[in-house]
Amino acid sequence: MMETNFIENARLGENKWWQYALSILAPVLAIIVMNLVIRQILPAIKPLFPDGDFGKDLGTYSLIAVVFGLALLAFLIAASKLHKRPAKSFLTTHEKFSWKSYFYGFSLWGLLLLLSSLLLDFERFRAFLESFNFFHFWVLLLVGFVSIGIQSFFEELVIRGYFLQGLYLRIKNIPWLITVNALIFGVLHFGYGLHNFLYSWLFGVAFAMIVIFQNRIEFVSGAHNANNLLLALVFLDLSEATNEGFSWSINWTEFIVDTVGLLLLVGLAYMFSKRKPAKAKLDYPGKSAIALLAITFLCSAEAFSQPTQLSDHWIDDNVHILNNDSTHAGKFDFLKDEISERRIVFLGEATHFDGSTFERRSEIVKYLVEEMDFEVVLFEAGMFDLMVANGEFQKTHDAQKIRSALWNFWKTAQWNDFYSFIEKHKQGGHSLQFAGFDCKFSSSYGFDNHNYSKFLEQIFKDKFPEVLSNEAYREYIAIWQDIENGYQQSGIKGGLSRIRFKMTEEEKIKFRQLSQWIAGQLVEIKEHTVAQMVKSNDEGILAYSDLRLLKMIFNKKSIIPINNRRDELMAENIIHLLKNVYPDKKIIVIGGSYHFIRNNNLIEPLKIQGIPIPEATIMGDLIYDDFIDEIYTIGFTAFEGEYGLVKPNKKGTSVKSPSQNSLEFQLASKGIAQGFVPLARAENEPFFSEGTSLRLFDHQSAATSKNWSSIIDAVVFIKTVSPAQEIANP
Repeated sequence: MMETNFIENARLGENKWWQYALSILAPVLAIIVMNLVIRQILPAIKPLFPDGDFGKDLGTYSLIAVVFGLALLAFLIAASKLHKRPAKSFLTTHEKFSWKSYFYGFSLWGLLLLLSSLLLDFERFRAFLESFNFFHFWVLLLVGFVSIGIQSFFEELVIRGYFLQGLYLRIKNIPWLITVNALIFGVLHFGYGLHNFLYSWLFGVAFAMIVIFQNRIEFVSGAHNANNLLLALVFLDLSEATNEGFSWSINWTEFIVDTVGLLLLVGLAYMFSKRKPAKAKLDYPGKSAIALLAITFLCSAEAFSQPTQLSDHWIDDNVHILNNDSTHAGKFDFLKDEISERRIVFLGEATHFDGSTFERRSEIVKYLVEEMDFEVVLFEAGMFDLMVANGEFQKTHDAQKIRSALWNFWKTAQWNDFYSFIEKHKQGGHSLQFAGFDCKFSSSYGFDNHNYSKFLEQIFKDKFPEVLSNEAYREYIAIWQDIENGYQQSGIKGGLSRIRFKMTEEEKIKFRQLSQWIAGQLVEIKEHTVAQMVKSNDEGILAYSDLRLLKMIFNKKSIIPINNRRDELMAENIIHLLKNVYPDKKIIVIGGSYHFIRNNNLIEPLKIQGIPIPEATIMGDLIYDDFIDEIYTIGFTAFEGEYGLVKPNKKGTSVKSPSQNSLEFQLASKGIAQGFVPLARAENEPFFSEGTSLRLFDHQSAATSKNWSSIIDAVVFIKTVSPAQEIANP
């Protein structure tokens, strides 16, 4: 006969140490044997499943069902036989398995987890919707419900059933019993990092509490199924989760939200059980213990949520406070010490739509030019566009020439001071050159009136007219004229043509051969920079020819090789400019911070618009070794405000609130409105060495690293940012 209290079922049958050891060994051996069998038969069964991610997930779910199904069967047989007690005694004190309780736990925790996941990772949910396939989803939902249900039920049976009862034989104090049982569950998940360990421990505390006052594991088994199934279907890539490395960092915002969700689950589960406090037979503290444990639970979360603070001492010694008054004399004098003799300064931006960054960066550019003798500005814009525009600017001293060559987001109101400055500086007789390093056109200089093909034709006409009659030249120019014809189309067709030009594999091979021949002819006439530009533009056309709009929407991974190739080409361009065109000049480089960082492998796993940052090919990383003693890289970040490309008096997108372990939060909490933060001396500051987040790549996603000084040299912090404002006829 079973006891009336679930954990007292441990008194049933026999309970010797070797019985526990053999009972656990049975499912472990079953799992090992099944994995060995699967390795042998996997090549034969793989063709039975569809190709692609759907087939991979379907196969994974099927194997989970088989492996854990056999493990579950092995455990139930071994434990019941060895302990000489009913298998049902490990599950419940009730007569029957309660499917009502199971589905209630599944629905309740599924809803709470969905709400918290939407709050914490809406971008992942948006990506799921973009690639949603109705048939695939329902098949995986049904198969996953069974297979993950088996896996999660096995875990609950062993951890919250068998182990919890067995521990009760040694630990009579209920709070301690729950804590130790949860620690076992946490340790089993420790390999994925400290955050997963802490969350798993709290998960274990909540679920053990529910099991004790409900006297059954059905509710938590259903909740556990919902937890794993929802994450697997919507919010987690199974292959990424499997390959995820250990991390000491903790996402405190996520930790607090999950803690609140688990507390709600405990409270609602208690209401569902409608159970009176246990009788004196079990020295169970009843509601008071549950309340006390819940309070301890919340307090521990509060204690955990206090990350290391950025010390006042470090701020005083390192952070340069920036006065909002742009006319304040000497406000950037510290740059002479920070940058020192380095001749290449990268000035990034978290987004292309941050007006406050544009304003502050323009002030820094002005200082570098006037006070530190920088005389070349390179833009993340079309190499051809800036080549032509710079030529016109040198003749006319009209800043509108440079403005016209840039992307529209760099023609906003907050750029007016920059253009006024470069015009006055040039008119004053000073040297100031501009160039682009992108493999794509950025303006009407490249897109309009067949300007590019005419430019190449004029060069050969002036310096190597024999080429004009060559069949290879005529074929090459004909292809470019076809590309340019697409640029002239209006509406969606014209817009798409500016992004990509479709080619077959045979056409791509032919175009590359022609491009190499043209570049060779340009080298013969000493037009090395034009030859580099031709190679870059043509390879850009080839890379983007693989881009398909629908494919990009429904499969963000398709953009990764294209994005990587673009950075490779920009790296080749900028190396050419720095070594061959401006080898002895002091140079400012303007563009997105993403392209300027180095050692991106030191950033913890993070995706920005589908791009996995640590694995990405990034321009700044590719070129750094060639200029290791010459480069100084500065990023920009913010704590609050809005960004976007907006009309006057319109609102933009709100900056996401950063976590407490972020540099943005720490600086804002110290009352700093704007500051320049060098990172060279960050290594010995505990706040940085324990893992710090920075939003360098947009104003939503937090990148975390323990080695920021190896990734970027300094950060300009602006507490409150405002959007970039459109202007008429820029």
